[in-house]
Formats: sequence, C-alpha cells, structure tokens
Amino acid sequence: LKRMLPRAIAILLGALFLWTASSLLLDPDIAVGTLARHITRSSAQVLVATAVSVEMLLGCILLFQREPFRAKLLASAILLLAYAGYLSMLAFRGNQSPCGCGLSKAFEYLGTNHFAGILTDLALAGVALLGAWHSRSQTVVNR
Repeated sequence: LKRMLPRAIAILLGALFLWTASSLLLDPDIAVGTLARHITRSSAQVLVATAVSVEMLLGCILLFQREPFRAKLLASAILLLAYAGYLSMLAFRGNQSPCGCGLSKAFEYLGTNHFAGILTDLALAGVALLGAWHSRSQTVVNR
C-alpha cells in the first residue's frame, strides 16, 4: 500500500490539475476578470494563460510520467500553496468573485466562499507533501 500511495496521489492531483486547467481554458473570463480588479487586464490574461499552461503540463507529468514522484509532488504542493495564497489575498481584500477554476465553480454551486477553496488547496498540498514524503522513504529503502 505504501508503494502505491505516491502513484495514487500523483494520479489524483494530475486529474485535478487537468480538470481545473480545462475549465479555465474553456472559460478564462471569470479568472481574468477577478485578477483584473487588482492588476491590468493584459497582465491578468498572461497570468491566467501561464496558470493554465503550468497546470496542464504538471497534470500530464503527474499522470503519464511514472517515476520519480518526489519532485512532481513537491511541485504540486508549491502550486497548491500559491493558489491558497491567491485565494487568501482575494478573501483578505473582500473580493468574493470566484477564481474561475473548476473547484471554485463547485464551491459556488455548494454556496461556499474562498475559505473553502483555501482549506481545500491547503489539504491537497498536505496530501502532495505526504506523497512526496512516502516517495522519499521508498527511495531511501531501495538504495
């Protein structure tokens, strides 16, 4: 079971990143509009395009590249912590606009706010770190 944990976490996060990137790709206006309240619209468009590209790339790497898991899962944790920071900034500034990702659409449907997204991102970052830790311990055992 411990050997399968990093792979299972990589599959979960890879699918999640591809889903959220696809939702942003299909409807980027929500995310761009939310960001454009704090920076220029052209900068917001560049940031959203960058986020979609990073999520797509990381999602594909998580799903299709087998080993090693540690770096991929650490990169996932960093990305999720960055998203939690972004949502925290929105909440701190009183901006209740959705971030535009697939998760925000799910939370909006459930009637929750940015704090649910922050907690979800932090929990997923913790799961990614757990997978990275288990991946590290497998590498030490295999040597």
